Amino acid sequence: MINRSQAAALLALGCVLGPMLGCGDGHPYRVTPVRGSIAYEDGSLIPAEGITLRFESQEPPVNPKEHPRPGLVEVDVSSGEFGAPTTYDYQDGVVRGRHKVLVQVTGAQPGAPASGQALIPKGYGSAASTPLEVSSGDSPFEFRIPKP
Repeated sequence: MINRSQAAALLALGCVLGPMLGCGDGHPYRVTPVRGSIAYEDGSLIPAEGITLRFESQEPPVNPKEHPRPGLVEVDVSSGEFGAPTTYDYQDGVVRGRHKVLVQVTGAQPGAPASGQALIPKGYGSAASTPLEVSSGDSPFEFRIPKP
């Protein structure tokens, strides 16, 4: 039979060794799944061949060598919907907290403007200029952007 101090020591050892042995994620930031949709302000779909959303965390670094990683997700262009982004592991979500959301489009569907960049207004591809900012706790997101 183990006493309380032995149980506490085993628990502490598990917390220290768990991430090293593959028990626990071992990542410096907690992530949470999010989902949502993106379309133009009038509700019409963005006529791109591909749309990638990049969630740039605004959380401060835990130390000078460890900064929050961005979460990336591909949008289903036939519906404008997206599921959980990938930050550390496939579809694990985004780092908890505030994010700037970047929109990257590739190609244009038939009948759309010739340049993929013309499908969205300038500024959505940079964290410094994107007007999209969200908190991970506000999911599901409904991003509506103006037509260029």
